[in-house]
Amino acid sequence: MTDNGGLLHEDSGRLRRRFLWGATWLLAGSAAGRLIGLIGTVVVTRLLLPRGFGQLSLIQIWVAFLAGVAGLGMNVAITKTAAAARATNLSQVGRLIGLAIRISALCGGIVAILVLFFRGPLAEMLGDDELVERLGLASLAVAAGAISSVALGALSGLEAFRPVAIVTSVRSVISAALMVIGASWLGVSGAVAGWMIGECVAAVYSVLALTRCCHRLGVPMSRAGTRDAWGPLWRIGIPALAANVAVVFGLALGQRLLAEQPLGYQHVAEFNLAYRWSLVVLFIPASITPVLLPLLSNLRATRAYNSFVRLLRTNLWLTTMLTALPAGILVAFREVVLGLSGSSYESSSATFVLLMLATVPTALNSILSNAALSLDAVRAWLVSDVALAVTVIGLGWVLIPRDQSAGLALAYASGYVVTCIALVLPIRTRVQALEAAR
Repeated sequence: MTDNGGLLHEDSGRLRRRFLWGATWLLAGSAAGRLIGLIGTVVVTRLLLPRGFGQLSLIQIWVAFLAGVAGLGMNVAITKTAAAARATNLSQVGRLIGLAIRISALCGGIVAILVLFFRGPLAEMLGDDELVERLGLASLAVAAGAISSVALGALSGLEAFRPVAIVTSVRSVISAALMVIGASWLGVSGAVAGWMIGECVAAVYSVLALTRCCHRLGVPMSRAGTRDAWGPLWRIGIPALAANVAVVFGLALGQRLLAEQPLGYQHVAEFNLAYRWSLVVLFIPASITPVLLPLLSNLRATRAYNSFVRLLRTNLWLTTMLTALPAGILVAFREVVLGLSGSSYESSSATFVLLMLATVPTALNSILSNAALSLDAVRAWLVSDVALAVTVIGLGWVLIPRDQSAGLALAYASGYVVTCIALVLPIRTRVQALEAAR
């Protein structure tokens, strides 16, 4: 079938089946993973003092930052490029995937070694000498995180959402279980070691799942990088790296500022407990959103513009409803929810409410970011993430000394509102161009 003007478009029934297939599997995987992760968090908060849980949270956010640096944006790049090339050139897809995995493994290994050897200065930068040994334990998680994210990105680009769901669930179960076991035996160091081992197991499993999927789809994973493979990856990867560094660094620096306050780790623990509950609210939108980038990129590559616009608009409305409702329920029962982790967290009600409010712009930002990438509005996406980081750091610097964890939560919520606003105009302009072309 063709659009007005002769442009190809996706049959609405087939598009709906593709979206529902991917969303259903990712929703199942996310539900299982987040439930296990939340249970693990509640247990760990009871096993560790708030100071210990604050240290664990600070290590995890900085490891996530370093893993993002080590990944060089390849997770986003491989999702988009594999989805766009999948319809026409499976050999090119194989070269892209093979190159992206090798880049993440090499750079992840280098950064992990640097963390191991420079854990002392890094702990000093974070303001706590107790973190030296624990950063050494966590160093391998940097490489594991980089490899896992790229493997999952490649699976998403192939629309292999069932393996993505399985890998996500297995990763959450293993990491949560080992973290709880480690915390019960050796306290904070045991929790860090357990989490690191879980991340390493998940990295190996994700690569094996990707290899099986490529074999099943007839995608030849090539070890030979070519100019044709390097170009598309770097055009998306470098801006994706810059965006990831800006966002995660802003959030990590905000928690670093929070840790400097009197009873700083108590406040870090309060923020991270509320943040993990916000992930419960976001589990449905976060499960659906990864389907969008490969689908939108593929629809645009095949000039199915009607389907592109319809899919984007439907997801914006659906995500708003699916986020606002559970956030409101958790706010209404916040005393019960916070009480699950003990009386030490009952004073963090304001932080909890603010992070629940932040879930709506956070969910919408994921959709808008995927839409911008699929439309090649990479500069606008990068600018929006820099705006997010600047807002979080700037407001955090002002609000944290006065309001502690609530100040960081307000800065976090404001940052996501700003980044959504920054994306709306460039996406609207490009969508209008697509509608004019129908």
